[in-house]
Amino acid sequence: MGALAVRHARAQDFRRRLQQNANSWPTRIRRVSFSGVPSLGDAEIPLLSPVSVFSGPNGVGKTTLLRLVWSVLDPAGATAKIPSFAKLKTGRAAVEIDQRGVQAGLTRDFANQWIGEEPGLEVSYINTSSDSARIQVEFSKIDDLEDIINGVGPIGLNADQLNEINYLTMRNYREVKLYEVELADDVVPFFEVSYGPDRYDSRTMGSGELSAFFLWWKLWRAPRNSILLLEEPECFLSPVSQSAFVDVLLSTICSKKICAVVSSHSAEIISPLPQDCVRFFRRAHSGVALVTEKPSPILLETIGIKCHRDVLAFVEDAAAARFCRLLAERFDSTLARRMVIVPKNGDGEIVNLLRQIDGHYESLTILGIFDGDAVGKLPHEVAEKASFLPGDQPIEKLFKALAEQQSVALQDAIGQGNVGEALFALQGRDHHDWFLELARHLGLEASQMFMVLFGLWMRAGENEQLARLCFEKIQQRVYGTPVQGS
Repeated sequence: MGALAVRHARAQDFRRRLQQNANSWPTRIRRVSFSGVPSLGDAEIPLLSPVSVFSGPNGVGKTTLLRLVWSVLDPAGATAKIPSFAKLKTGRAAVEIDQRGVQAGLTRDFANQWIGEEPGLEVSYINTSSDSARIQVEFSKIDDLEDIINGVGPIGLNADQLNEINYLTMRNYREVKLYEVELADDVVPFFEVSYGPDRYDSRTMGSGELSAFFLWWKLWRAPRNSILLLEEPECFLSPVSQSAFVDVLLSTICSKKICAVVSSHSAEIISPLPQDCVRFFRRAHSGVALVTEKPSPILLETIGIKCHRDVLAFVEDAAAARFCRLLAERFDSTLARRMVIVPKNGDGEIVNLLRQIDGHYESLTILGIFDGDAVGKLPHEVAEKASFLPGDQPIEKLFKALAEQQSVALQDAIGQGNVGEALFALQGRDHHDWFLELARHLGLEASQMFMVLFGLWMRAGENEQLARLCFEKIQQRVYGTPVQGS
């Protein structure tokens, strides 16, 4: 297994540890609430993991919210760094902390500059978009290297640390020297690197390279059991470095038991994280609004996360394709965007295809979704790649029986034509022909007719619960594990 594969495997292990051991974290932020804060309004936001990412499109309030948390947890540090931050001059905020099972509520009134009980927490705030750039500007004013390091000895990086920096920057440095020097009132990092035939330092690094080094240094210095606040760490980083940063961040958090809150609209940072880690926001009339369910595809697209079509589903005919698409949109809109649903000519054609194709072809998941009357009739080697639509008949037959039983409700839903006359005239027709002819006689497109019948069918009896159970089986085929609460 190559070095990258090992790192990705370790990252998966850190994600599992994060979910399984969340309640054992020494320090956790459990909840953030606020009222009367300009641009944010009033809200209460539960944080479900030791790592929380505030996400959403530009202007939604991520930065204001992260700085609000900072102002409550570290009033002196936040006031010194953002004394003129106008959005935090009115309103109140509270942060609920859990320290080894002991709950504590920390509060702040911004208008009256009143601060509740001093938290006494170790809090680090990282803003690479300003901090690394400021450091580089100051260092660039100094020509003589000795005036920068001023007798400070280099900190040698061991092989693991060098490998981590190489992974984060996607480079292969031969050597990295770290100096921790005083700049104004801060201790900041200064780096010298050897890369290929070149030797250079922080003064001439590119913005992305220096940001990666600065982030690594901040994570390396972060105290155990502390709280880490990161403002848009993706600034200046390439997409591949953003992905690597998630792995390095999770490694640091799990090894040091750090509680972290991050603001980000980076797909590379957000996508790999467990769902509990992401707090997605949108704008509402009253201020910022937390999306309490899994963000819909249309919301994710506002930050550039688009669903890749990586699920190929074969169904028996066009009606089954329409039905399957509507089920997916109803119960899992994200999966609906990932699915390519291809109608074939009956179950025999799907069986032949599945015999020839493995259920997973590289990154593509392939499955057959059969009508309900195929249950128990498929060959063994195909059954493990198959799922089924609800009922025990083809979809058009289910809908035909429904229309005949609920002709009055169908008439009310359509609002035009004469359903009773049309059903009488179409008695004895093949179910495929019946469906198309009914739509034509009532002045509807086939897709419109299908939507009306789908809605009636879902509302009848226990059909919605039956459909949900059937769709959960489809989800299990795709995700590989049982899906709870879908």
